[in-house]
Amino acid sequence: MKARSDRYVRKPDNKYKNFKKINEKVLKKWLTSHMIIYITKMRYKI
Repeated sequence: MKARSDRYVRKPDNKYKNFKKINEKVLKKWLTSHMIIYITKMRYKI
């Protein structure tokens, strides 16, 4: 019983870690793409 409950406690933590990793990747991609768009816009304005 103890091992089963321990496993049950550990699994959501893993999911949360994976979720955080995915979120960071998505945020970095989004930020870089927006920075590129912003830089190109500034370039065309000048």
